[in-house]
Amino acid sequence: MTLLASFYRKLHTMEDSTSSDIQDLEMFFGSKMEVNFQTLKEEFASGQAPTTPWASSYWPTYQDSINHVWKNGEASPSEKYAKAYGLNVADFQNKISARSGVDSRKTSTACTVNSDCKGREDGSICAKREGFTTGYCIPGWFGICHAWAPAAILEPEPQCDVIKNGVTFHVMDIKGLITSMYDGASIKTVFTGARFYGPDSPTNKDQYGRFTDAARRDLGAGYFHIAITNIMAKQNRSFVVDVTAGAEVWNQPVRSFKVKNMDLVNTRTASMMYFGVPAYPFNDKTVHLAQIDSYTQSKDYEYLLELDGDYNIIGDIRVVHRQKSTATMPSALPVLSMVGNCVAWGLYGLLIGDYFPLVATNIVGLILSLFYLIVYYYHEANKCSLRLEILATTLVLVGLVLYPFVASSEGVEEESIQNIVGFVTVGISAVMFGSPLVLVKRVIQERNTELLPLTMIVAGAVNCILWLAYGLLLNDAFVIVPNAANLLLGVVQLGLFCVYPRGGTYDTVDSSSKRKHEAENEIEKSATTIDTEDEPSNVNEEQESTK
Repeated sequence: MTLLASFYRKLHTMEDSTSSDIQDLEMFFGSKMEVNFQTLKEEFASGQAPTTPWASSYWPTYQDSINHVWKNGEASPSEKYAKAYGLNVADFQNKISARSGVDSRKTSTACTVNSDCKGREDGSICAKREGFTTGYCIPGWFGICHAWAPAAILEPEPQCDVIKNGVTFHVMDIKGLITSMYDGASIKTVFTGARFYGPDSPTNKDQYGRFTDAARRDLGAGYFHIAITNIMAKQNRSFVVDVTAGAEVWNQPVRSFKVKNMDLVNTRTASMMYFGVPAYPFNDKTVHLAQIDSYTQSKDYEYLLELDGDYNIIGDIRVVHRQKSTATMPSALPVLSMVGNCVAWGLYGLLIGDYFPLVATNIVGLILSLFYLIVYYYHEANKCSLRLEILATTLVLVGLVLYPFVASSEGVEEESIQNIVGFVTVGISAVMFGSPLVLVKRVIQERNTELLPLTMIVAGAVNCILWLAYGLLLNDAFVIVPNAANLLLGVVQLGLFCVYPRGGTYDTVDSSSKRKHEAENEIEKSATTIDTEDEPSNVNEEQESTK
């Protein structure tokens, strides 16, 4: 095959793409692709190209490819080559232009200024050859990055200037000439995925946020994960990717990838979180679901992998943006009540003269709870509503702190003040320990305890046991009663984890299709981060760009 864009195939159904792409890879490499998720996780979690692909320009068509003078005061790479080898400069540059430069687009709209190209609405520039006053409208992204990318993988990077017959070739000149050689070169290549020809707008998405055009959806998440792990980690090879999803094609070589995090958890909430439905809506063969959180340079991606009962990757669905939210703790009440609890107990400790452990431990607790609140606020999407909740909590706590001073000035007895603050403290404490119960209805409906903060509940139960013991030593009802009650609440909440254990198997469909096989109704995911690095193709007018 050749390095020509025409070899990209047009896909009509995404259901056929993953398996056929894998078959193409297996034929190319002469070995089976590893598709088991656990094996890929344990044995092929990172990979790096044997040699780092080198940076260069994509030699834009509108700049007349390697006829372009990239370094002021010097000749272009093509002119240098013609002079060094005794060729006719004009004739050689005409051939370069006809193949990959301005003259290769002679069938395009003729122009004299950029405004002549506005009607095309494709980002075209009025491209003119050196010394010409007229030219052709050419999109700015047209170039030979499809040749630079494989050249950067397969050829050693030029390291220094070379002089040939009195002509000095700089590193960028050499890179340009090598890239031009690879434009249309006949080398063994395998292309997978689909070529999307546009238009980029309207986007035309379905109810789940996916592009309706199969070619625009392009590579599925399942194939993407299989490909990068097998090619780079198993085969120890680099590969070329089109780094944009639209009609423009930007080919770049990949230098490395690394799987950062991968944790299997029960994911009934995944379908609700991403698609607003209780059951996974796409592939009825899916038994497990794996969430992959990945990024390249500054772009963030997130996708879900469909796994069968043996954890083999079988399908694909891409999620368009990375999850950074409070979805797993949808209510701020636990955090706000924690702040209030520490303030109230600290105040009560001051009033009864119990500076340690009552006051001291709640000062530490207040610092930690404020930190938790800051983190929660940072990731909360509805900050306006949260600010109102914080304001209301602050007003209540300020009123509580001021009460002893106001009451004392009004002649209220000290014991009465302690009792009032004690009762309020008990109430706030009950709110804190019972706050996860606001999710109980949803937990029971979905039969899923992923929404409950298990660590906080366990820590709270242990905390109640210790304070209950301390209250019995003090013989203080305000310490004994709330901690006994809160311990009971903690036991109830922990009981939910026994009824609906995390990682369990729960039916997610209606009764007409329940329990055909228990495993068929289980949805799980693995939160995984993949960091990949690819080489940019930018170049300035004076010097080679590097990464």
